[in-house]
Amino acid sequence: MQGQYPQYLISQAAAYGPGTKRLVESVVGPHAFLNARRALGIIDVVRKYRDLTLLQDVCAKAADRKITTPKQLKIMLEDEQNQHVLDFVVPRSSSGEAMVRDVKEFQTNREWFWNTLAWP
Repeated sequence: MQGQYPQYLISQAAAYGPGTKRLVESVVGPHAFLNARRALGIIDVVRKYRDLTLLQDVCAKAADRKITTPKQLKIMLEDEQNQHVLDFVVPRSSSGEAMVRDVKEFQTNREWFWNTLAWP
């Protein structure tokens, strides 16, 4: 990866995050100048999907799977974008609600809690 252009591509990818940087480094690593267009295509795909919440995780997964083409990355990102988030709320009865405590109550009373568990 000698030269300014591969380093420029890596710095462009680093601006989007560590997963993107790692993916572009894996693409330009074998032969930087032959794979520069692929790296540039990957950066363009990342630019298009930059608002995706799990973008860096997908890019890191793509680097682990040795993904080298923008088309493959785009397919992975589209699959991630089409995932549905399951919002599951368990209904509670009034007696069940009486047993539920907020985590802040345990955080503020942590010292008391651990002292009650202490062995005599």
